[in-house]
Amino acid sequence: MKLYNSLFILSAFLLLAMGQVNVWATIHTVEVSNAGFTPSNLTIELRDTVRFVWLEGNHAVVSGVDGMNDEIFTAVPVNETLSESDLVLGKPGTYPYFDAFNADLTGSITVEAVNPDPCSELFFSEYIEGSSFNKAIELYNPTESDIDLSNYTIRRYNNGGTDVSFEGILSGTIAAGSVFVIAHPNSVEELTNQADLIWENIVLFNGDDALELYSGPFLVDVFGRVGELPPNGSWQIGTDTTQTTEDHTIVRKANVEHGQLDWSVGVDEWEVFPKDDFGQLRAHQSDNCFSSTVSTCDLMFFSEYV
Repeated sequence: MKLYNSLFILSAFLLLAMGQVNVWATIHTVEVSNAGFTPSNLTIELRDTVRFVWLEGNHAVVSGVDGMNDEIFTAVPVNETLSESDLVLGKPGTYPYFDAFNADLTGSITVEAVNPDPCSELFFSEYIEGSSFNKAIELYNPTESDIDLSNYTIRRYNNGGTDVSFEGILSGTIAAGSVFVIAHPNSVEELTNQADLIWENIVLFNGDDALELYSGPFLVDVFGRVGELPPNGSWQIGTDTTQTTEDHTIVRKANVEHGQLDWSVGVDEWEVFPKDDFGQLRAHQSDNCFSSTVSTCDLMFFSEYV
């Protein structure tokens, strides 16, 4: 079964850079000859680069098994004219591949998860799955600089699926130490009035739908587990069986410093509040990262017009 569909590819799941170097990560070399790939099985960390280096022949590296391209990546050329091609994969997992000109030549790349550095990258700070259309997601900027959201993408996976149900490239800016709220257009005014962005498709989730946050091509945070349909339609948070990702407001704990790519760890990083409890929204604070000291009550506003 294909791990990901072509929507992933078109939406920057894969960064394919020929002759360009990912300067802030390790480069791993795979030699390509008529005899095969050396090494044929490679394990790397997220954000590392795989460099295919030509020795002889004409080759095109494609992902998949048994000569069938799964479209995660396709036609990475390695030949006398293009002696080096770089490949960067944006998500943990194992990716088998073969030579398009000789399917008997095979290899695999295993990408191990590496979380962002503390206080360096956006992460999910609140998840609201309330009654009716009362749904919202909050992002937190733990850095001391404003962040342009046009480089960020949220992907939603419904009902335990591995194909992307929706993918949205964000827009706007998150101020340093502040938050950015995305809400459903049909939610109550208490939510929509606090939203920075109204976007139905991003927050059209229920308790069994997973979310991923990407910075450029790289995964930086997850909510839920892609490919898993949780029992009873939701994931349990903590040890209390009544506290789940359905019909609750869920807030990231103040001691969390970065996104978490492993949901089995990340599931313990949240606190659970009752359904339709919006009192935590726009109030996220961090114990160790930068938090804005300006609240909505610190700012002047028009209070009367006669």
